Amino acid sequence: MRITYRALTLSFIIVLLPVISAAKIDSSANNLSDSSLTTERTSKKTVQPDTLPAPIKSVELDQIEIKQNRFTFRFAEAARNMAVIRPAERNDLPSIGLAELLGTVSGVDIRRRNPVGIQADIGIMGGTFEQTQVLLNGIKMSDPQTGHHMMNLPVNLQEISQIQVLKGPGARIYGQNAFTGAVNIITEIPPERGLRLFGYGGAFDSFGGRASISIPSGELRQLISLSHDLSDGYRHNTDYELTNLYYQGELSAGPGRFELLAGYSDRSFGANSFYASEDFEDQWETVQTSILSFDYRAEGDNWELTPRIYWRRNDDEYRLIRHQPEIFQNFHTTNVLSAETHSVVRHRYGRTGLGVEVRNESIESSNLGNHNRDHFGFYAEHRIEPTPRFDLTPGVYVNWYSDYDWNAFPGIDLRLALAERWHLFANAGLSYRIPTYTDLYYEGPTNIGNPDLEPEQAITWEAGLRYLSSSWMAHVSFFRRHADRLIDWVRESSDDPWQPRNFHEVTTTGLDLQFELAAARIAGIPYLERLHAGFTILDSNILNNGDLESQYTLSHLRYQMTAGFTWAPYSRMHHSVTWRYTDRLTLDSYHLIDSRLHWMQSGWGVFIEAVNLTDTEYREVNLVPMPGRWLRAGINLELGF
Repeated sequence: MRITYRALTLSFIIVLLPVISAAKIDSSANNLSDSSLTTERTSKKTVQPDTLPAPIKSVELDQIEIKQNRFTFRFAEAARNMAVIRPAERNDLPSIGLAELLGTVSGVDIRRRNPVGIQADIGIMGGTFEQTQVLLNGIKMSDPQTGHHMMNLPVNLQEISQIQVLKGPGARIYGQNAFTGAVNIITEIPPERGLRLFGYGGAFDSFGGRASISIPSGELRQLISLSHDLSDGYRHNTDYELTNLYYQGELSAGPGRFELLAGYSDRSFGANSFYASEDFEDQWETVQTSILSFDYRAEGDNWELTPRIYWRRNDDEYRLIRHQPEIFQNFHTTNVLSAETHSVVRHRYGRTGLGVEVRNESIESSNLGNHNRDHFGFYAEHRIEPTPRFDLTPGVYVNWYSDYDWNAFPGIDLRLALAERWHLFANAGLSYRIPTYTDLYYEGPTNIGNPDLEPEQAITWEAGLRYLSSSWMAHVSFFRRHADRLIDWVRESSDDPWQPRNFHEVTTTGLDLQFELAAARIAGIPYLERLHAGFTILDSNILNNGDLESQYTLSHLRYQMTAGFTWAPYSRMHHSVTWRYTDRLTLDSYHLIDSRLHWMQSGWGVFIEAVNLTDTEYREVNLVPMPGRWLRAGINLELGF
């Protein structure tokens, strides 16, 4: 370990050298520091605070920016199947947590074991929870122990300015865990000094309070937030308690700015039937997740540079019987330390993006043992734009794991504007995922790991057509994914424990449809502000699996439909209704209707919402019934000082 951390420290010093040089560049010689940063600050001031009417009225769909670790481009220029959640949806949709909000996106499979996402898994386009990469401001939140911890984020909806969902392979963009998709959660520091307060209460003795303060001072801007949520639970042993603490700071310096991000999430919950059989009603778990990141974002006339170092720690305690830890108990501590740098150069032949990362992953566990592995990765991609109507982006991600040697994952995106608003796109790419430590080494009464697992890999092809204007968006795409050595927990009979194995081949095909209308801009449609709908159909074919029973591969969505609208019967009142239909391969289908009524004044707002308005009985995970109708009401305040 001592050698590993020295190597990581040395690598970060190397990637930091360009920053030291860049910071010495005279701002007048570049003619950049003042103009670019002023433009950025000015644009941020247009972001409307939470308590004002929905910002969708001032956001044009074709001008939304997509920010990846290297390239930034407009949504209209995307050659991939993507969805973007903006502040308007965050304010108006019936949701307290991130998992509820993501559940409104077609093709995104949120599988919760608790209604507010205390423990939630996320899959995209038929992938499992281990095959999705979750990022916070570009920082990878993957955990080497298990993908169950991917959504343990220290931020609340009030700090989030945008959520970008990539539906499809993202290995050449985000690395190995983006097997079937990625979710990048972007937070932003409000430009004005202020205190924001939010509180709610509802059924099952659920309560929550959140406070955030923004403190801009000259070239330094800071955001601090604290939240606490708790509930007695909707059935036996489903109580929970969640505390989040988050800090984000920015300091302008030279041709860019330094950014510091720190977060801590502490969640404890009754885990009735979460992991073992339904006979174990008194399972319990507590998880603490910490994240610390430091980076410098510099930009010149024809270049961008972002070196970053970050650390993520996760502590997990699990008990099979809550008040009898001596029966069966696990302790796990994982640490991820990473240094990376990303750059873009603009020239006469297009834009070239390069990136490099060095990472160490380790675990100390009472069940899984103590393990450590190193990783090195290199990104290269080039965006060619010979005309405004056509662009081509080939790229490759090359990585090395100390346990799995070298691998390369090429990909290519293509976009062709058939007319001013019509865009044809296609892409293809390889993806890859190494086993987690739980996959490899877990030992329990109902699950046993497999140390002989090999990494899984897949190739995916996709083609689609998109219509996009300032008010309308319509999208249709078709994909086919062929996976080899797919990892899944399987068993031959109900008497056997679950154990992960490498399937020989799995082929998944899918169709995704999306529609959105920002009707507030269209004359003749009074009151209506937003109308949206989505439909996803997926089909998987497993080859050569014998008579094995699959736990995850055959549990994805088969049909998914989402729809909803937001309207304003009065100038400061917003009412939204969302509907979801879910048909899963292994569970009964169900319909869900949620609704929120939100009144917003200058400086304050109140809301009342109903989740599962029709009191539907349903399950998102096989052993865990979800609650019936859940009513909540709350208030938010915004105070300047």
